[in-house]
Amino acid sequence: MNPNDLEIDNNKKISRTYKEDRSISFAIIFQICMLMTNYTIKQVFQVNNPSVRSIISFVFMIIVGVLYLKNIRSVFKRIGPFFVLTYVFWGVLFLVTMLIYPENFEYLIEVSFWLFLICLPTALYYLAIRDKLIFLDMLLLSGYFQMILGLIIFISMIITTPNYDMVFSYLLLVPIVIITYKVLFIRFKLIDIILIIVAIAAILTVGSRGPLLSYMIYIMLLILSYILKKKTKIKDLAILFIAQVVLVILTLNINELFNLLDKLDKLFLKYGIQSRTLYLIMSDNIDFSTGRSDIFSNTISYITQRPILGYGIAGDRVFLNGTYPHNILLEILAQFGVAFGGLIIAIFAFYWISALCFNKSKVEQHLAIIFAGIGLISLFYSGSFLTSSNYWLFMAICISSVNFRKKNY
Repeated sequence: MNPNDLEIDNNKKISRTYKEDRSISFAIIFQICMLMTNYTIKQVFQVNNPSVRSIISFVFMIIVGVLYLKNIRSVFKRIGPFFVLTYVFWGVLFLVTMLIYPENFEYLIEVSFWLFLICLPTALYYLAIRDKLIFLDMLLLSGYFQMILGLIIFISMIITTPNYDMVFSYLLLVPIVIITYKVLFIRFKLIDIILIIVAIAAILTVGSRGPLLSYMIYIMLLILSYILKKKTKIKDLAILFIAQVVLVILTLNINELFNLLDKLDKLFLKYGIQSRTLYLIMSDNIDFSTGRSDIFSNTISYITQRPILGYGIAGDRVFLNGTYPHNILLEILAQFGVAFGGLIIAIFAFYWISALCFNKSKVEQHLAIIFAGIGLISLFYSGSFLTSSNYWLFMAICISSVNFRKKNY
């Protein structure tokens, strides 16, 4: 074979790899966008019938499944053994849990749908992507798509009757996080700032406080990452100084801030909009733990009663009457016990810190920060790690940056 033939062959391989990476990335991004798209159709067209809502969700799930199946060959070609071992591991873990904790059966079935059909495929497909920059580029584009849909939902709510909607606020958090990253790390555009401000106003109007807390912590992560990575120390110090000044000003003028929020709340009420978030901020209960303190204390009490073995996967749902601890650390300790659960938490923390602070890949570090804002932070006060595809995607990014840099599976 002459050199020209070798070059042609290499170009074909590069082209094929690029197309496969784009196809796999699109499948994952579509799954992320599907949640907002699904919710938009239901809200804008006022679909309230539970059966119809289920059919719409099922149709979107089928489309996502088709896209995943379309790429299964490429994924298996790249990480086939790891893919199979992952499913075997979790399958065995679920079967053992059913045998030891038969009372968990109902909740194991409920959790298994999300874990085996959504969370694990999403994480494993990400691990199969070779050029992560392709995934990041698509993610940035999806931010605008989701933001537009989110604002359409908000407008439809304002036109009809605005009501508190926690799901909407968490869905809107995703494009806010993505576009904020673009503003700080890629290109500053006024339109992006306007979109972010309008979206935050939408959350204040009809959403919950949780996404706002996630967003604030996410901003801190972005600033920390900027300071650690940039070489120009003057800029670093300037950003840190500005952030500190803003915090000090807000602290010293907390009364004025509350007065401003009070005026904003009254303005909303004037137009028939009652913001639950503003109401709770203005009330005495400003600890972001509405209804959660009892869940936390109950979970801790049950953990102390069975600290060695725990209650098994989804066992927390049994003693919490169908809900979960609303805290990833308590959820792990309740399910796996203090010793083994503590080990799992330590392993998780190692991957989180490695990906966020000591990542050798700039692209994957930025992806880790984005998905920490989308999928990790909220799990400390809302949601379950077993059913959050964004958290599993975050873990896949962490694992990829630590173990997959040199295909060391």
